[in-house]
Amino acid sequence: MDDPIIEYVQSGRQPGSGFKGTPAGGTHINVIGKNFGYIENTSMYIVYEGKRYVSRCHITSDEHMQCTAPIITRYVKPNTTKLLWEELEYGFEMYNGTSVLNLASKLNNFYELYPNPIYKPFFKEKVYKLNEYLTISGEYLNLAFDESDIIVKIGTDFCNVEAVSRHQLICMPPARLPPRKLLTVTVSVGNNLIFNIGELIVQSQTESQKYTQADNHEKEFLLLAALKIAIMTIFVLILTTMLYAYRRNP
Repeated sequence: MDDPIIEYVQSGRQPGSGFKGTPAGGTHINVIGKNFGYIENTSMYIVYEGKRYVSRCHITSDEHMQCTAPIITRYVKPNTTKLLWEELEYGFEMYNGTSVLNLASKLNNFYELYPNPIYKPFFKEKVYKLNEYLTISGEYLNLAFDESDIIVKIGTDFCNVEAVSRHQLICMPPARLPPRKLLTVTVSVGNNLIFNIGELIVQSQTESQKYTQADNHEKEFLLLAALKIAIMTIFVLILTTMLYAYRRNP
């Protein structure tokens, strides 16, 4: 039997997403190589502060296996003056597989360790208008995870994740949500992180129309007020000009 060969490793489900994770672990890792078929048990490890942290892998074919990033139980957040990520050594533990140890330098591809994402709870109960996007704020949201790693739920329904930036997540709730009922919003990231964002209440269609009409009336009122102010200003300017001209030419 030939020794297993690992050609490249990347995190996430999307091509070109790099090889990264967080102290909480749980990012999806894809491993591409050869001669995996006969391996019965294998694990992935990363080295942090001189200690190995290990997670299990699953062989899916002779050329592919899936792992999840290990959990670092003794993580020390780096000084904020440093870079946001740290480069770690990594490898795989297999029976008789010494060629797959300490791969960072061999493949010129280090494991990038980023801070855990932080999702901020709603300041208070959030009122949601139907057919609008839901925005959730936070920090470090997209450094190690992409849309495919994140699940947002409103009650028991899924909110389809449309975009994730460093500070915001945007998702589209389903078209039908029960009106005037408190629903809990949660965000699951990878396999190990769950955030309770808070309570959301959905406006009924009647309430949405009422608020829309009120907004329109308010806009009309402000427009009319601005128009009146503009007319009065023009009138005062004309009157002032006429008085000035009259005084100069009695």
